[in-house]
Order: sequence, then C-alpha cells, then structure tokens
Amino acid sequence: MRELHYDVVIVGCGVGGLYTALNLPEDKQILMLSKAELETCDSMLAQGLQKLEELTGSYPGVEKAYAIQAGREVRIMVKPEVVTEDNMILLARDVAKKIESELEYPGQIKVNVIRETKAVEYAK
Repeated sequence: MRELHYDVVIVGCGVGGLYTALNLPEDKQILMLSKAELETCDSMLAQGLQKLEELTGSYPGVEKAYAIQAGREVRIMVKPEVVTEDNMILLARDVAKKIESELEYPGQIKVNVIRETKAVEYAK
C-alpha cells in the first residue's frame, strides 16, 4: 500500500472547507475529503471560478471579469472607449465559445458583457 503525506486534511468541501483550503499557505499539501464525486461538490465550482475569471478577462478592452452565482454567470466589464456596442455582442459570443472549448462545467454559464458610459457634472 502506498503511503500518503499531507500537511492538512479538510473534511467537507462546503464553503467553510473551501475557504480554509484557499486561505492556507500555497506550500502546504492539502487533502480534501467529500461525501460525493468531485464534479458534484462545491469545490469543483470554486476551483473553476478563478479559471473562468482569468479566461474571460483576457480579451482586449476587458476591464474586469467577475464569476458570480457559483460560476453560473460571468459579468465582463469592458472599457467603452475600446469596445463598441456592436463589439459587445461579438465579444459575448467569442467568450461563450472559448468557455465551451476550454472549461468543463455542469449546466450552462451566462455571459454578460457590460459597457458603461458615465457623464458627471457638478453644480456650484
């Protein structure tokens, strides 16, 4: 039998277990035990959120990408001076196709591109 060595063992892949694992030093060997298959646990979603944000935030003109709703939706904030309204539609389609080809996830992910223009004036 092969012997395994871990610095930390976390029982449960819920929010608390995930939070603990994500906040431990990166040099620690961590074992997480769950009661179900990896694909059905919250840990699968948590691991995918960062990847999802990195993937969707890598396009020109993207200011920030946020994975929300446990990875079921991504909101992409774009720079209005770089991304036109017409390009928003193309960007959303391109991002959705890239997600489909590069990530594994249960269900579907809504891609929401947001372009915000503000005008500010002060009354004196």
